[in-house]
Amino acid sequence: MLDSQFLRRVGIGASLGRDANVSLSLRSVSGTGGFALPGTDVAATFHRHWANGNDLYLDFGTPAATSTLDRFIAKYVLHVGPLPGT
Repeated sequence: MLDSQFLRRVGIGASLGRDANVSLSLRSVSGTGGFALPGTDVAATFHRHWANGNDLYLDFGTPAATSTLDRFIAKYVLHVGPLPGT
């Protein structure tokens, strides 16, 4: 009997103007015999970039887990000083 494993992944992303985007992904691993444990997970992310160089990242889950991680990460990057190229 052969062991086999299947990875199914769907991702969708959308631009919310020139400075923001959002994405959603669904990942499912089924079967045995591969490197990953079977499971399904969902992940979502939002990114916003401002003209002054600051960034905001909002993330739920992770796209590489065997099940949906109920975690929410918010990250704000504050750039201090002149922008490169100015």
